[in-house]
Amino acid sequence: MKRVLIAEDNELLANLWSRALAAEKFEVVHARDGEEVVTMAQASDYDLILMDIMMPKLDGLEACRRIQEKTSRPPKVIFVSCLARSADIAEANSMRAADFLVKGRFSLAYLVTRVATVLEGPFNFTPAAA
Repeated sequence: MKRVLIAEDNELLANLWSRALAAEKFEVVHARDGEEVVTMAQASDYDLILMDIMMPKLDGLEACRRIQEKTSRPPKVIFVSCLARSADIAEANSMRAADFLVKGRFSLAYLVTRVATVLEGPFNFTPAAA
């Protein structure tokens, strides 16, 4: 069973995403802030992190950077944000993110499909030109 860590401070979104992924047989765990996601990623192996960018204590980009530096097998990352700032997308791409999704612009079915597709194998995210 593939393990997904949801790093999201919005409890409603985290619960919706968790239920949708669990219904498709993913094992799902939830971190509520950037420091917690780093701690959890160091303590256990995850196949993928759904990483919010704007979180308390530590933003998702910095959390991802620390996870990549401190874990021997960093998980794949799909960034999610309420903003589609080109600087954030470029930084996510420089960290070899699997994807960058804008909140409110995708369905639960699409989210589950993206997670499944990314976990199937290597994936190179190249953002559209801004």
